[in-house]
Amino acid sequence: MEKAPEVLSALKILDKFTSDQCCGKCISCREGTRQMQYLLSASDTPTPSGLDMHMITLLGNLIDHTARCGLGKSIARQVLAVLEGKSEAERVIEEYLPGPYQELLFFQIDPVLCKGCSKCARSCPTNAIHGVIKQPYVIEHDKCIKCGTCMMNCKFGAIAIKD
Repeated sequence: MEKAPEVLSALKILDKFTSDQCCGKCISCREGTRQMQYLLSASDTPTPSGLDMHMITLLGNLIDHTARCGLGKSIARQVLAVLEGKSEAERVIEEYLPGPYQELLFFQIDPVLCKGCSKCARSCPTNAIHGVIKQPYVIEHDKCIKCGTCMMNCKFGAIAIKD
């Protein structure tokens, strides 16, 4: 039976990480990612069972909290986000700013730092960012769902959370 698309994406992330990016220094990272990979690939069903998903979540949180480097932490977060059907930014924002506090977030584009490359606008899931190429872009706050995708994709550091 073929795996669900999110499981295939998670397996692809884990396979790339375990094959050539994992340094092997952290036991939790090295063995935890292998166990996550095993739990995702061993099942005959398209998606992990409730118990397997619970174990994958526990492993992901363990890796996130015990990995020595940011790469190990990010791999665990990426896998969990993919399996939950969210972007990594959405998952991090929900984790650190749950409930009504998320409404207090406002992303802002610094017109001095913005180069007008449009990468933020192209990555925005709600088309809340508008502008003209090679000129500063702006965020339409009533359309913004505060997922943070724009900030994660801006290579110039022009997008930040407004104070």
